[in-house]
Amino acid sequence: MSRLFQLSWIMGLAFWSWDASAAWSSGGGGLFRDANNAWFVHNTDSVHYCISIDESQTSLSEEQVDRAFRKAVAYWQHEFSFTNFATADVIISTQTFVKIPCPKDPAAPVDLVLQVGYLTAAQKQEIKSYATYASLAVRTQYDEKNLRARGFLYLAPEKSLSTIQGYELTEDPWSGHDQVLLYWTLVHELGHVFGLQHTGQTPSPRNIMSYGFVEFILQKRHLNLLRSNLGSKAFFQIHAQPQNAPELNCYQTMTSTLQTLQMFFGLPQNWLCFGTWLRDQSLEIWTAPNVQQSMQPVRIGTIYFMQERKEGRPAMTFWIPEAQTVIRKNDYPLLPSYVVRNIKGRYVHAQTGGERWLGLVLDPRQDSPLLNDLRIMTEFNGVYYMDLIKGF
Repeated sequence: MSRLFQLSWIMGLAFWSWDASAAWSSGGGGLFRDANNAWFVHNTDSVHYCISIDESQTSLSEEQVDRAFRKAVAYWQHEFSFTNFATADVIISTQTFVKIPCPKDPAAPVDLVLQVGYLTAAQKQEIKSYATYASLAVRTQYDEKNLRARGFLYLAPEKSLSTIQGYELTEDPWSGHDQVLLYWTLVHELGHVFGLQHTGQTPSPRNIMSYGFVEFILQKRHLNLLRSNLGSKAFFQIHAQPQNAPELNCYQTMTSTLQTLQMFFGLPQNWLCFGTWLRDQSLEIWTAPNVQQSMQPVRIGTIYFMQERKEGRPAMTFWIPEAQTVIRKNDYPLLPSYVVRNIKGRYVHAQTGGERWLGLVLDPRQDSPLLNDLRIMTEFNGVYYMDLIKGF
């Protein structure tokens, strides 16, 4: 989904029951403090999961669901490698996920259940607004001593999923379209399982943990946007590696911001496309006359990295219960963090050799329409810019 529900058994039930016959609470009181915790940390070696499908509600096979799920798990394990993975006190996504048959015994322990196409009557009673969401991540139990949760991921019935919140949805969203929508939905929900909260109120293919992301990508009008948008390929670090090609943003008409970029970087007058190409220790500036010619851009100059400082900014919150025996107790635990690059750079125009000094911030939390993580800070014509690309 779009929203992570933190639900807990009132009577301290040992395991999640398939019949869900006991009452639930919505994570208030003391449990509210651990509501944002990842479901599993490094002391959990393996996570046992199973897949339960209402075959009358989807054409998906268990094998297809499992393939998309494993791919989504691999996505987050790769992404967390771009954080301060080795030095954090709370280490995320190290588990081996082991598929087991869904047990008939309601008391049998299962860490994570993928429920495709249905909720039980008791679950519907507890999640009264379930009909407004295409998917959910629901935590049903949390062990404060071992920092380990149990819960389920829910995918709405595909055959009755035609509109949500007034928008027309893509037909066969889970089983069709090479399961691309199924995959990104599972990526979003597993992000919650791994402790990531929503990163903003405006959903887009670039912002996979945004509120409403799933409902956004399921809209019929957005399917091609998701397929073509490369920004949705990464989360923690869009440019963890040098790019293979320049990335351009083309304006429809001339704007004051584009005029400032033209003057600062020495772009040809009235050219409407501005872009960059990240190298190992430089950032090249590229341009093109218009969107029709954007596939043949021209390099205008290069920002050379003169000094660089990296810093981590926590990607999540994590409350450490008094009863836990897993993490070294300290006031400020080191959490998985975004790697932010702060750079002092020197821009050199390719033709004239003219130079300008500026500051760069490569921060994957940003939602810039250009690189999703680039901010250029500089002084130009007596004005100081916090973000030259945005004209601010």
